Amino acid sequence: MAENDYFKQALSNFVFDMASGGAILHLANQGYTVKQIIEKLDFPAPYEKVQEAVWKQLLNNGCLLLEEPGSGVGQERAEYVMEKDSFGRRSFRKVVIKADKVKQIHWKEVIFSRQINGKLADYLSKKIIANGEEASYVSCNFGMKTNRLPDVLDEQQKDYISGLPWPKQKVYHKLDIRMREIVMTLYDVGEFQGECYFLKEQERVIL
Repeated sequence: MAENDYFKQALSNFVFDMASGGAILHLANQGYTVKQIIEKLDFPAPYEKVQEAVWKQLLNNGCLLLEEPGSGVGQERAEYVMEKDSFGRRSFRKVVIKADKVKQIHWKEVIFSRQINGKLADYLSKKIIANGEEASYVSCNFGMKTNRLPDVLDEQQKDYISGLPWPKQKVYHKLDIRMREIVMTLYDVGEFQGECYFLKEQERVIL
């Protein structure tokens, strides 16, 4: 991207952040879907802009990972910094913030079985108690699927998934209560295959 394009993008981001960026980040941290956030904003905001802001925030706060948990690879992020020269002219500089070092984990692999482990809901609940939500993730491939979301999901679950710009790759989502319910619902009807990661126990569970 040319330097002038970077400036235009930075200016657009700055104006957007001043108008509604803070509110979007706050609502994203509270777990609101993109659709719900747009409904709550005092100022009109383009859907794609809100989508992008929510996605970046979920990456920044660790709710989403683009690399497998425990891979030892952190996530860089970019910010635009406004500067003034000696004549008071404003410009924007792109700053890439290096990722913190992440401990690499050598996973113990477990294959989930209803016959051995019982109900998935009970199994995941025990794992969350042992590891905590902050150290529990599940793989998602929503960006790699072309068909519509199964009807077994409720509207808010569908809104959450469809509101995020999933890339065409595997992504890792924190196993919070909402994603846990989505995974369990899809698994029960044979619509989910993936892995759960429990960092404290260093277990990767194949579903």
